[in-house]
This record gives sequence, structure tokens and C-alpha cells, in this order.
Amino acid sequence: LTYRDEVMQKNRNEFGWGVKLSGAANILPNLKAFYQGVYGQGITNYIQDMTGLGMDMVNCASNNGHMTRVKSWGAYGGLQYNFSPTTFMSCTYSQDRAYMPDGIVNPTGYKYAQYLVANMFWNLVPNVQMGVEYLWGRRVNHDRESNHANRLQTMIQFNF
Repeated sequence: LTYRDEVMQKNRNEFGWGVKLSGAANILPNLKAFYQGVYGQGITNYIQDMTGLGMDMVNCASNNGHMTRVKSWGAYGGLQYNFSPTTFMSCTYSQDRAYMPDGIVNPTGYKYAQYLVANMFWNLVPNVQMGVEYLWGRRVNHDRESNHANRLQTMIQFNF
């Protein structure tokens, strides 16, 4: 991660790193579990809810002009149940979190988020699929201010 040290008027580099684990497993003949987790420093841009928030690196409180990497993690787990070859239902829970270095916390800045989704899809015919989905999301800031949102959506897909 390259940045400009405005105090010393020179470019500096910090090494960002991360590890990721993902997989899926058949639990029962019609039930499948899937999961993924990631942890690292300087990787917030690779975590969906934190992308674009500029949290890979922040100013270093103890060393003027320098920046430091932000530790973060994200994970999700879900289940998919196949009622038949044409109908299935799935649900997924996810959470991600950023750990700001001491002295750097912006009270209204992003701390963590949670997300829950449940959906059902039906393939009417080979080229037509219908679905319904419920989503819930919650964001919490460092000052513990939080809010949530709910959404219900439907879909019809035609392939041609």
C-alpha cells in the first residue's frame, strides 16, 4: 500500500496482507452448507461493506505523517435446501468488522455490520425462474450509533 508522507514529503509503502478460507459441504442429500471468512490488515477494500470507505490505512497517531494498516475481518455462512430439482431455498448470515488503531477512532466511522438474507427460487420451465427474497442489514459505528434496513424483493428471469 503506497501513500504520500506529507510531513517528510516522500512516498512510503506498507505491506497489506490477508488470508481467506471458503468452502461448501453436503450435509444431507438435499441440504448444502457454504461458508467464507477473510482476515488481514489493509484489506478493507476487498470486503463488500467496507469497499470505498478508505479504511485500508489511516493516519498513525504516534508518528506524524505516517499511516498504519487497519485490521479487519469478514465472514458468512449459509444453507441451501433443494425441495426438488426446480425449487430451492437458502439463507445466509454475514458479519464484518474493522479494528481501528488506538487514537484513530472516528466516532461516526464504520465499526461493523451484519446481514441476513433468506430466499426461495422456483424454475417454472428451463428458461424461466421466479424468486422472492428478504434481506436485513445493520450497521454500527464506533460511537455505538446504529441503524438497520429491511427489504423484500421479487424477481422473474427469462433466459433467451
